Amino acid sequence: MIKAIIYSFFLAQILFTLLDLAVLYRQKKLNSHFKISDHKQTLFFIAGVWVVYFILQNVGVAILPGFNSLRDHLFHWLGISSEGETLWSWKVTLMFLWSFHVVGFWDFVTHRWVLHRKQFWIFHEYHHLPRMVFNGMPGISVRPFVFFTTLLTYVSGIIFLLIPLKFILSPEEARGFIEWGIPLLVFSLTLVLSVGHSLFLRKFWGVHSFLKYLLIATPQEHVLHHSIKLRCNYGNFSTVWDRLFHSYVDPRTVDIYSEPLGLDYDQDYLGTLCLGKIKLSKETRQRFRLEDTVCIKD
Repeated sequence: MIKAIIYSFFLAQILFTLLDLAVLYRQKKLNSHFKISDHKQTLFFIAGVWVVYFILQNVGVAILPGFNSLRDHLFHWLGISSEGETLWSWKVTLMFLWSFHVVGFWDFVTHRWVLHRKQFWIFHEYHHLPRMVFNGMPGISVRPFVFFTTLLTYVSGIIFLLIPLKFILSPEEARGFIEWGIPLLVFSLTLVLSVGHSLFLRKFWGVHSFLKYLLIATPQEHVLHHSIKLRCNYGNFSTVWDRLFHSYVDPRTVDIYSEPLGLDYDQDYLGTLCLGKIKLSKETRQRFRLEDTVCIKD
């Protein structure tokens, strides 16, 4: 079951990336002057950045406890044996839904009041660098400092899950949630992240209409968070907290397709890794035509 969830997660990410790239290619092809051969160097450079970001991301994530370690710690903290019957009941289902919004709350808190502060901006700047928001873009699908946000969000979330796990669920139900619910929760959260950044799904307003009634952040809502002008829609997973804290903007009230995205100051892929102390040379920027992908100013 756990392996199936992991495989499904990677397949979903690959699928959304391919769909987004197909949409982007089709959009470019509508321009009669566009030739992919003219952009080979740019594509090669961005692929290289993706690889570097991917390596940094996995090095950082490797320092965090894995699922087996987390599972053992949960059993220890709850004072129950890891051996025994597992049970999925209606209470476990409610626990799963509660967990989704608890993690969503701490993600919102971290996102709005930590990552967007000057002191911690380095951990999030690369994510707002791209002018084109879609799966597969460096900083969107791969995030070199994601370990920092993951640590804050999931540690805070787990603390709030211990009480219901201890006092509301039976040992069999607690085992069921830990063994199956947590992997399914991680899969659901990462799937929502892919959906939220999907260029392909962004054009389907039916997706927005469906997900908004589930209070799940939609692609149309989240793209406004990447706007240069707006400060809104911080919730990566749910819109509940943006609505409660008055930072929600309805995408129906904004032209999301003409909204400028990215940063409002000069920055590049190298600069986001070192507080802007070192940046790519002017010659490198021009050679690889990076002004089309990130916010480069003269």
